[in-house]
Amino acid sequence: MKKLLMMYLLFSLTFSSTTRADVLFEGWYRISSAGQHAGYIVQRYEVDPKTKIFTSTYFLKTNAFGNEVTEGVKAQAAENLTPIAYQYTSKVGKKTKSIDAVFQGGEQPSKQGKKSKKAPPPQAEGLRMAATVSDDGKVEKLDRSFPKGTFLSTFLIYLMLQNKEGIKVGNNYEYNAVAEEDGAAYKGTAFIKETAKYNGAEVFKILNTFKDVQFINYVTSKGEVVFTKTPVLHISSDLAASASDARKTVSLDEKSLRLLFGGIPGPGSLASTPLAQGGTPVEGASAPAAQGLAPKPGTQPTQDSKSTE
Repeated sequence: MKKLLMMYLLFSLTFSSTTRADVLFEGWYRISSAGQHAGYIVQRYEVDPKTKIFTSTYFLKTNAFGNEVTEGVKAQAAENLTPIAYQYTSKVGKKTKSIDAVFQGGEQPSKQGKKSKKAPPPQAEGLRMAATVSDDGKVEKLDRSFPKGTFLSTFLIYLMLQNKEGIKVGNNYEYNAVAEEDGAAYKGTAFIKETAKYNGAEVFKILNTFKDVQFINYVTSKGEVVFTKTPVLHISSDLAASASDARKTVSLDEKSLRLLFGGIPGPGSLASTPLAQGGTPVEGASAPAAQGLAPKPGTQPTQDSKSTE
């Protein structure tokens, strides 16, 4: 765990900014495995109003039902969501893994006005990643190229929002995204199947398939994920009203959270709404037209004009 915390600290120092970012979303989630409480997730999305750089910060901690996993991600992307850099850390039992990656193909993060020395040399087309992977003490250097339009998987919803139609029933997105946990890119699809009601609120039901696993997401028109289910793994996560409601008996990893988020995250803007009050989704309700965010459209998933189940 000491190594995990040090990686968080190094990353936060590397990507520190003098400008306070605007938080787009922040929330705590309960994790359930086969009906048993298994842990919690904290997710924050923010954007720097000056540089337009997006940041995704994520922390997960599970108990024995969730295989005793501690995991963290901090990722940055340019205004059009082209990857800039990310760091991934995990601890499963006593085994640790970390990935520290930077990309060429989008705006690079800077420190005192200088480009990162770790950035790979530029290339004409596509995206190039330079990464250092430490897997239970074994260190490996990666130098990988990805097709143009590849993005970090953590930003999928925001990339969909940047599409000219936003999130709309019937749209089917095909995409290529980097899985932060292994530094490799995979093809995926996200199909907006229908509208539904979740705890009395109108949402979109999205069928997302990535790394050959299907995820069912309930998402608001603003891109706020309120419920996720992975049927084949019998795992789900739902937005909680508070940190204590999300973690229940799972310990609060305060030191890791402070290093990763700069403090203990609050319950988020949705905590007082029905979305965070527990309950079961009800199918078949209507939802308002999707509305995109302020950033201008840039790199986007390829939209297939045909809907699929």
